Amino acid sequence: MRRGHRLWRGQTLGPARRGETCAIFGCGGLGLYAVQIAARLGAVIAIDRDPAKLELARRYGAAETLLADGTLTETLGTEPYRSHVCINFAPTAATWAPIIAAIRPRGRIVAAALVPDPVPISQEWLTATGVVIAGNKRGNAREMREVVELHAAKPLENDIVPITLDGVSGALHELDQGKAAGRFVIAY
Repeated sequence: MRRGHRLWRGQTLGPARRGETCAIFGCGGLGLYAVQIAARLGAVIAIDRDPAKLELARRYGAAETLLADGTLTETLGTEPYRSHVCINFAPTAATWAPIIAAIRPRGRIVAAALVPDPVPISQEWLTATGVVIAGNKRGNAREMREVVELHAAKPLENDIVPITLDGVSGALHELDQGKAAGRFVIAY
């Protein structure tokens, strides 16, 4: 990895510079990996509706954790929480207003979750702030090598939950409900 100057593209839009603040929305399996990667470059604010996931995010390097509640948008609009990069791993449009509140001018918003519902955006706001918005579903082979190198230098952590083929439907239901206790792996 190029001296940690950017986050893995599958998780965010590069280049992210050292010392930047990154807000991670959704601390499921991928979000927790993003917390660990981002923490190696700068400050991380982890946001989720589940206090247990926020505790894991803190354990994995989040400088701050915020519960996604009715005051989140107002809280994120204050200076200590303004972020250079906001990455959404939560599959809901409810994160949009807090993301807009948190992003700094000329910041980057990355949609990593598949959110089927539209979100409002003002082209005037976009032009005035210089914010870049991008979607990102996956990286390439070079970027995967960088993640492997990053992991080799300091292992990324996450709870792995082995399941059988018979358990796939239940695991998908837990993922859909945001209640997965880790990353599912089919073991046979």
